[in-house]
Amino acid sequence: LWVFMAALLAYVAGLMADLLSLQGVAFPLALAGLVAWRRGGGTLRVLAFPLAYLLFMVPVPPQWLTPVVTRLQGFVTWTASAVLEIARVPALREGNVIVLPEGSLFVAEACSGITSIVTLLPVAALLVFLTPGPRRHGWLLVASVVPIAMLWNLVRVLATVAATRSVGVVQATTGSLHETAGMLTFVAGCLSLLALSAWLGRNPPAGPVQSAAGRV
Repeated sequence: LWVFMAALLAYVAGLMADLLSLQGVAFPLALAGLVAWRRGGGTLRVLAFPLAYLLFMVPVPPQWLTPVVTRLQGFVTWTASAVLEIARVPALREGNVIVLPEGSLFVAEACSGITSIVTLLPVAALLVFLTPGPRRHGWLLVASVVPIAMLWNLVRVLATVAATRSVGVVQATTGSLHETAGMLTFVAGCLSLLALSAWLGRNPPAGPVQSAAGRV
């Protein structure tokens, strides 16, 4: 009961202080306290993952997220510029802007990879929960979210560069073409996670060595 009451107090405090993160954490905590109070610890253990999964809805405080987004934007811009240089595509990097003969492309927050990371983490967690396997495979799948998100967002930026050179910067960065690129980036990330999960499932860890005399 005390967990439920503490969660309610946390929610009220978050409401008064306008802290969305505290309000978000208080909700699953209140549900957990209510389940433990009314149904006991056994039911709480059964519902542990669904309740913990609700934490993905909690918004990250901007003061935590902004430095990460800034670094991701810089990394994606630098990497895309390096790939364009290797491909001998005329481009100049100015901060988070890629300058092309056809126009300038600003690598916005949506192209930094943070959106893909935030949306793919719940997918990875759900795959780990639904797929039987050793714990280290689960940690590997969750850890792969960051490189997978960064890879496909890099592909998205490079595809936008190619579209800019073909149809112009306005058509490449606005309208249905730009929205479709965002959706395809998410779909590609999900398919990559599914492929990695399937590969890990086909490659279980080696068991103990067996000999004719028995286990060694």
